[in-house]
Amino acid sequence: MKSLWAGMKNVMLWSYGRGSWQYDVLCLLIVGAIFLLPGRFFGDRDRGNPAGPAASNEARLIPLEIPEDEMQALLRRQGAGVEALSDAREACRLYARDHFRAEVTPERFGVDRDAEGRLVYRCWYIMR
Repeated sequence: MKSLWAGMKNVMLWSYGRGSWQYDVLCLLIVGAIFLLPGRFFGDRDRGNPAGPAASNEARLIPLEIPEDEMQALLRRQGAGVEALSDAREACRLYARDHFRAEVTPERFGVDRDAEGRLVYRCWYIMR
């Protein structure tokens, strides 16, 4: 038991000389921990978010609320059929193409009613 405490004391105080097998084992343990433990364990804040794209892009989501009459006028101008109104994703995609002048796919979308009871399309876009 006394040798166990003495060994733990030597490890904690790093009292092994260079070139000894104990020193080599301690160095291998440290290097192994650095390479085998995930970066989250060390608190790497300068790297990208490993939680996924949704978490890192949450701050760049651009929300839009489009009234139904504005969406109908846009779809008429673009020559899209009335069936595009029933598909919120397609309606949001067409609106983004007209509004942003780029092909942008909506990250989230839906149809809802506003405070006055009018139908609105809610679209969230990620701008890169």
